[in-house]
Amino acid sequence: PLGKSGIKFTCSVGMMPSDHRSKSKKTVDKNSNEYRVRRERNNIAVRKSRDKAKQRNVETQQKVLELTTDNERLRKRVEQLTRELETLRGIFRQLPESSLVKAMGVQKLSSSSRAASSSPLTSASPAGAGD
Repeated sequence: PLGKSGIKFTCSVGMMPSDHRSKSKKTVDKNSNEYRVRRERNNIAVRKSRDKAKQRNVETQQKVLELTTDNERLRKRVEQLTRELETLRGIFRQLPESSLVKAMGVQKLSSSSRAASSSPLTSASPAGAGD
């Protein structure tokens, strides 16, 4: 085929000029019933696709709002816990070392006694009571 400049050129498969496709199409009568039906179906499909896209966008915006709210709540919680931790660290720094050792010993005793009291052996119910 000749280009606009009159120079001959060749095309490999997949590199056909875009006007080649239009030549192979049959001419469609825009007044035909078949054309109107196809256009109506296409219009419905386009409308449906756009509605779905809008719905996805709304859902995404709602999710963004929800996650932003959760994120802000969690940031505030982190700030609160950080302040609480700093306060407790300050208190522990002010305690004499002997008090701290005693407190740690008492804590170990109380936590081990709690663990023993909540063990299944000490809180077991009589056999067959739950049946």
